[in-house]
Amino acid sequence: MDYRIETRGAFCVMGQEVKLAGTKTENVKISSQFWQTFNQNLKRSGCTGSPNWVKYALLQRRTEGLFYTPAVPLQSTVPPGFFVLELPAATYLVTQHRGPMRNIYSSYETLYRTLLPNSGRRPAQQQFLHFERYDDRFYWNRESSILELWVPVEP
Repeated sequence: MDYRIETRGAFCVMGQEVKLAGTKTENVKISSQFWQTFNQNLKRSGCTGSPNWVKYALLQRRTEGLFYTPAVPLQSTVPPGFFVLELPAATYLVTQHRGPMRNIYSSYETLYRTLLPNSGRRPAQQQFLHFERYDDRFYWNRESSILELWVPVEP
């Protein structure tokens, strides 16, 4: 897996969250099902994507456990049931997951066990562990699917 280091300014997203269960298998099922709910809520609220759509998914660790937050860039009106989250300016290690979502944990293992340690960077203490960035290259279960994995690192 290749990676790049990228500095990004602060930006805001609006999203919804679900608490994860703890096991990889359960978490993939929970997050997959929640994406369906999230996308339905976006559609119901009139927040339809453009041809250049972008979506995010943040993983946050809190005292109550792990939370998964699908989100879209902040729009002029925040629909009921959505909340706004500001991601601070940060330096990130960015890599790609290629292939179907069922294999994403393999990419995360490579990211956290190999890429990050070999990069000489340490994870930054942020309000989230990492986020996934989805765009028009993403197709849920296709081998050709691509999404980006962004981990905040110390500069």
